[in-house]
Amino acid sequence: MKTEKRLSQDKVTTYAKLCAEYDALKKRKEKMRIRLIEQMEAGYVCPKAGPYLVMLTYQEKHPVAWKEEWIKLYKRAFGAGWKKQMKRLISMAEVVKTPMLLPRVNPKYRIVEHEKVLEFKERRSA
Repeated sequence: MKTEKRLSQDKVTTYAKLCAEYDALKKRKEKMRIRLIEQMEAGYVCPKAGPYLVMLTYQEKHPVAWKEEWIKLYKRAFGAGWKKQMKRLISMAEVVKTPMLLPRVNPKYRIVEHEKVLEFKERRSA
């Protein structure tokens, strides 16, 4: 009989919380970035005495939808049979399995915790 190896619950919980915090921080950072840009464009300046400075600068971007451009070129090169050629190319490509950790809420956790609370209340009232 195989013994089941278990991950540390603390590590699993910490990882899931970090994922949630990371997503929340990304949203918060983006909101703050937009606010700061709006203020700086309105003439506000960065304080000079603090430990950090931000500088508003602009860079040129050339937004190109590379996938769409690639498909256009493929259609030109292969004509009506471009879909067949693309399927062939995809089927020939190496498949790489990439490990992913997807945190999710344990649906049984609340039930177990609720049962513990009920047991505790029963013992207290007895």
